[in-house]
Amino acid sequence: MQINCTTLLEQNLSTRNLLYFENNTLNSIEPHYHVVLGIGQDNFILFGVLTSQFKKQSRFIELSGLPMSTLVAIKKGKHNNLTKEFSYINCNSVQVVSKDRLLQICKNTKIKLKGEVLESEFEQIKQGVIDSPRISDDLKQKYF
Repeated sequence: MQINCTTLLEQNLSTRNLLYFENNTLNSIEPHYHVVLGIGQDNFILFGVLTSQFKKQSRFIELSGLPMSTLVAIKKGKHNNLTKEFSYINCNSVQVVSKDRLLQICKNTKIKLKGEVLESEFEQIKQGVIDSPRISDDLKQKYF
């Protein structure tokens, strides 16, 4: 569902939302799914980015000596409108984006609200971020 960006960012955005948009901080020009993991009081949003590249991500986690709990599977379903049977979030690599930056993205491309992740999936993602030694304690405390 395409929604007015201002309305989305000011009124409707909540944790567990699944957004679909281009993100030039990724090594891809293709849009990606982003899960809202937390919304800070300072107008910053914590995102987890979905990927279908399980082998690449699991190999990276294994070679880096990171806990496997930091790679979380999200199953395709009516609640999320994903296109692949499984997508994954590497909880060692979350992104903090300002609402202002999201509004800029809206002006250049479209942000689509695709659904949400299940509460059980969200809890796994949250635990994966908490388990990650690559995520600062300050960030963990701020958003969780």
